[in-house]
Amino acid sequence: MNMLSKSIAVVLISILAFSQDVLAQRMKTEDYISRYKEDAIKDMIKTGVPACITLAQGILESESGNSKLAIEANNHFGIKCHKEWQGKEFHQDDDAANECFRKYNDVLESFDDHSDFFKVKTTLCIFV
Repeated sequence: MNMLSKSIAVVLISILAFSQDVLAQRMKTEDYISRYKEDAIKDMIKTGVPACITLAQGILESESGNSKLAIEANNHFGIKCHKEWQGKEFHQDDDAANECFRKYNDVLESFDDHSDFFKVKTTLCIFV
């Protein structure tokens, strides 16, 4: 197991160990992984971004799928519309009032867009 894999494993274990759900109806981190791991693997095969990276960031950004943005817009990464976005929109307060976030038809679409955005915006690609 290389150093990057060990680091990712430690991060995932830490997230699992320290995540506490306040309300019983909230999705637990373990449930998030079970529910979305197949989509993360499909995205990894398509884009090359490791599924564990997608899941780990999705867990952190979406509060294990419990954020309003994840529930109502299938946006698990807080990706905003930006000028080039031509898709569906979801508006909510963030850094400013009524900000525009990308809205997706399903979680796999969110994962794919995250990976594309991640790869385009990253100057040093660690996945090749």
